[in-house]
Amino acid sequence: MKVLRCFLPLLAVVFLFSGCLYIEQHIDLTAGSEEGYVTTRLEVDRSFVGAEMDIFFDSLALSVPALNTDAVHRRFETTRDFSELAVYEWEGKVTTPGDWTLQEKPDGSFEFRYLIQSVDSLSQHAEESQVLLKITVWLPQEIDFANTMDTTDHEATWHLTKTDLLTGVELRALTLAP
Repeated sequence: MKVLRCFLPLLAVVFLFSGCLYIEQHIDLTAGSEEGYVTTRLEVDRSFVGAEMDIFFDSLALSVPALNTDAVHRRFETTRDFSELAVYEWEGKVTTPGDWTLQEKPDGSFEFRYLIQSVDSLSQHAEESQVLLKITVWLPQEIDFANTMDTTDHEATWHLTKTDLLTGVELRALTLAP
């Protein structure tokens, strides 16, 4: 899974340059550890994907055995907003550390931070306000504050646009003390 975490940002940048990719990342930190279960989902416009993409992911899985042992890989097709999409999804079977931090405070509350580095450039086809990356985090306690408006109980979701990715952003959430 660690290899997948390192590889996916590179692949994402390649597709983000072309403007044909949407990424979702789900991070389960409910155990209160800095390691969590991570699910990554890539949605690629079907018109940009051919058998070459499937062959690429198959060869990647063969060359990196941990992708098969640490995650469940699924590939399927779906339709959304009148577009046909190929979906590649890796659901973590084991916990893994990430680029985020989850720190327990003396009062028992938690602080989550995840720095999303800026990218140099993105496709001119993507609008400035187009959501390209969605990150959802589940924390061990109810969320008190987050720099997103999309929070419920233990869950915070950030919808990152082209502008966010070009400038970089730090995702933050604080939980209530028990």
